Amino acid sequence: LGEYRRALDMVDEVVSRSDDPPAMVLLLRTQACSHLDMPERTAREATACLTHTDLDEEEFNSPFSAAEFRVQCRSLRAGALAELGQWRRALDDLAHIPAASRDA
Repeated sequence: LGEYRRALDMVDEVVSRSDDPPAMVLLLRTQACSHLDMPERTAREATACLTHTDLDEEEFNSPFSAAEFRVQCRSLRAGALAELGQWRRALDDLAHIPAASRDA
């Protein structure tokens, strides 16, 4: 868990210095929060990821795409919301994940 804590601190520093941090940095922060068992913050960070409007396809390398980015964000948020007992919102997030992504 120490590695995730250090990663979160580093990413928080990058985000604090940027007006528009890259989408992947926001996803890394969300993942670190999830691994550190911080469901409230995971849900908040995943929401920030999903509202990131500048998802430049070139930022993502194959096979990772903007669509997969959204799947990762929704999956992390659904797990955090379920952990917080917000089942309806968690199920709503899961319903927005394409079936092909759920089967992978």
